[in-house]
Amino acid sequence: MIIGTWQSGGSSWKTVSTDTAHAALRHAIETGHRDFDTAPSYGDGVAEAALGRLLREAGVSDARVFTKIPPDRLRRDQLLATARESVERLGRPVEALLVHWPAGTMGCEPVPTEEIAHAMLEAKAQGLTRRIGLSNHSLAEIQDFERFAPVEAAQYAYSPLYRVIEADVLPYLRGLGVTPQAYSPLAQGLLAPGPRAPIGEGDHRNWVRLFKGDLLAQCQAFRTTLIEAYGEQDFSAVVLAWVRAKGLSPIVGIHRPEHLDLPQRARTVTLSEEEVARIDAWGAPLLAQVDGQLSMWG
Repeated sequence: MIIGTWQSGGSSWKTVSTDTAHAALRHAIETGHRDFDTAPSYGDGVAEAALGRLLREAGVSDARVFTKIPPDRLRRDQLLATARESVERLGRPVEALLVHWPAGTMGCEPVPTEEIAHAMLEAKAQGLTRRIGLSNHSLAEIQDFERFAPVEAAQYAYSPLYRVIEADVLPYLRGLGVTPQAYSPLAQGLLAPGPRAPIGEGDHRNWVRLFKGDLLAQCQAFRTTLIEAYGEQDFSAVVLAWVRAKGLSPIVGIHRPEHLDLPQRARTVTLSEEEVARIDAWGAPLLAQVDGQLSMWG
């Protein structure tokens, strides 16, 4: 179970207090959590800097941190400079450095895969990271990268409501011996415990596919079905246990100290094969409607 820090960046989440999110991170460290996901794009380095500061203050030397290179920093010199800046903010080399989004996405400059892969290998050779990998890349993009460098880590959106990678990416990564990390395992809060706060203007979830029209109604119906089956107190922990049963490591975003109760409860939940298949079946109607899009935004 990996603790996510996006909410600690102070942007994109209009319902989140940065101070409270940092307090939650501090509590995670104090209670023994040692795996953390972050990125320089989470608040222009704010999340990385906060995590690094809190780890230093706690005297923690054994944390494993995963971070990412944004798509507008993929030229060799940019990539290496960004990786060094991340390591400096975090106060340690990272466990894995990933390309956050494919080159040319989000209106960014297309960069040859060979240049990106060689720069990632160079970052590893310089001791900035132990492993290199990809996030949000298609199977074809993974295989293109592999012509120049190995894929040693991976990260994708994955939850019972968003299972696009099951078609080809997930089995391929399993064949490589890579355990992918699942971000948004609670579907951006749709499967989180408690009432959902209004997201407000400027919140990134206004552009998340699952929050739109008929898809949102189906997500809410799925949530109701889970609650009826497992109860209001346990259904979110069951979702995280389902992700683990599918062979992925969930990244659990936190922005309040009490949120840490959820990953702790999820560790105690074991689902039978029949239960996993039943949850699969409940979420299957959503698969066709997201049209194979790896990105949740659109």
